[in-house]
Amino acid sequence: MVAELGQRLLVAAPQVLDGEFGGAVVLLVQHEAEGSFGFIVNREAPMAFKDVLKELDLGQNATPPELPVLVGGPVARESGWVMYDPRTRPDQESDIIQVGERLVVSTSLELLAEIARSQTAPRHILLLGYAGWAPGQLEHELREGTWIPVDFSDEILFETPVGERWARALALAGIDPNQLVPSPSALS
Repeated sequence: MVAELGQRLLVAAPQVLDGEFGGAVVLLVQHEAEGSFGFIVNREAPMAFKDVLKELDLGQNATPPELPVLVGGPVARESGWVMYDPRTRPDQESDIIQVGERLVVSTSLELLAEIARSQTAPRHILLLGYAGWAPGQLEHELREGTWIPVDFSDEILFETPVGERWARALALAGIDPNQLVPSPSALS
């Protein structure tokens, strides 16, 4: 199963109603025998990009672009990751993780400062924290039906409003969330 997942979105199954991952869409970045990690891509953070820049003392004198800030997961929420389409930045950073041809992530403070000085940052997202799984944990959750793996879609990440990403990702799997029947436990 480790090699089979590749670049995917993991969509929380409809029965996962609460907790950190209820209704979540996770971009799986790495999935190996040693464990897995990714980012929740449909949870808005309680702060704006300009607030993050102010906290980090970056770009206070500039008018930064309106970069989406998301809660990437419950692990290391103080860490920041810039997810972006590398076609928008011809000069590649040295500290990136190549997720796919049209997606990379970086923890570069220089990149954040550069974005703060720019007027726009199309196809960029700032993620605070990440989601991680111990060895074998994600495989177990997949067998239990916690996650529905679907093909990666940069359209979901960069063009779909945050609140619509779960339903849109389910649609990629051929599931219409409007046709789902709640489990009996959800009704009580």
